[in-house]
Amino acid sequence: MEMCAGFTSQEWRTELRPHLDADDPAMWDKAIGVFERRIQERFLRCIDALLELDDARNQERNQYPIVRPGFSIMALCCLLVETLQSFYEGGRNPGTTTLAEHCTYPAGRCVKDPSTASAFKRFLKQSPYFKEDFKNSKICGDFAIDVRNALLHEAETRHGWLITRSFPAERILLECEEGYKLNRTNFYRALSGEFNDYLLRLRDSSQDAQRKNFLKKMDSISDTQPSIE
Repeated sequence: MEMCAGFTSQEWRTELRPHLDADDPAMWDKAIGVFERRIQERFLRCIDALLELDDARNQERNQYPIVRPGFSIMALCCLLVETLQSFYEGGRNPGTTTLAEHCTYPAGRCVKDPSTASAFKRFLKQSPYFKEDFKNSKICGDFAIDVRNALLHEAETRHGWLITRSFPAERILLECEEGYKLNRTNFYRALSGEFNDYLLRLRDSSQDAQRKNFLKKMDSISDTQPSIE
């Protein structure tokens, strides 16, 4: 199995991983490079291609077919948020749940948030790129349920969440009377900034906890290759 193009899980286990506990700088640079390429190939370049197509369509409407990539962009962004948080935490405990702040079950949300919602809330509240717009647990929880879950499970948003191309112009999110307006372009820019900051933290040998969790997650990924009898 390739962890990124041209680099296999077998190479991770046998050629790279044994050198990382000893903080070998050259091997850490290579390991971080593998991770960076993995994220670029699976998420960032895909989103960039959608944004470029959308820009081309808006500039020369008659030469390009109609595209509405907002759902696709945000779905990929949500997958990347979940991916990054799993690296931050060294993988996710699927049994982890927390009490919802405003339980309205059976008329509304279940008494417990699923672990996915909890992971999203932690990410949005802790990231300096997101916490100003996602300023409380309710907004973070609503996003996890009404955008992430709704997009990935039913290809829709719920409860007044509207994904826009360029509004609000200087922010990610604007709460309005009917719900929320979410600027998917600014959301992606913020997520790119968070990803780049994470790469810097990984390159800092003093970030011991970050590096340990990174290795736990990468080890988990490398072990997904089925054994061959």
